Order: sequence, then C-alpha cells, then structure tokens
Amino acid sequence: MSKAAPFFREARATLVLAVPMMAGQLSQMLMGLIDAAMVGRVGIVSLAAAAFANSLLAVPLLISIGLLTAVSVQISQAHGAGRREELAKCSGTASCSVLPPVYRWRRWSG
Repeated sequence: MSKAAPFFREARATLVLAVPMMAGQLSQMLMGLIDAAMVGRVGIVSLAAAAFANSLLAVPLLISIGLLTAVSVQISQAHGAGRREELAKCSGTASCSVLPPVYRWRRWSG
C-alpha cells in the first residue's frame, strides 16, 4: 500500500462533504451577482440600497452559521461518547439559539 493512499482516501471523503457546501456558497454569490445586475439597471441609488439591505440581512444568517458550527462539535462529541442527556441539551440549545434569527431573517426578506 502506498503512503499516499490514506491521504487520497481522506481527501476524497472531505471533498464528498465539502462539495455541497461549496455549491451553496457559489449559488449565494451567483444570486448576489444576478441581483446586482438586475437592480443595477434601475439606478445607482437602487443598487446601493439593495447592497446595503443584502448586507443587513446577511448578519442573522452568519450568526446562525457561527452558532451551528460551534454546536455541531459539541453534538458530535456527545454522540460519540454516548452521552444522550448532553446530546439532547445541545440539540435544544442549537434550535433555540438559531431559529429566532432565521425567523426574523425570513420575515425581513419577504
């Protein structure tokens, strides 16, 4: 067995997990580009307002992503150790801390 085989096996497993996240980020950037192209035809002030509103609406989304990143580590550790009580507590905390910003974001965005 080659010394490179474990590296490529891990790299492949990482890519399998990363490709959907990369696609989501790419689609988010493309949506911003298409929004800018459409609103840019209306005028400079409209484009500036759309960019400002887009940045304001991104804040709750980014907060939620940050919270879920931290909680996912705790959940995976509790699951791996078989600590069901801690697993339930972390899952509940994640739901309670992430859902309000997402709900507000959905209400603001229409």
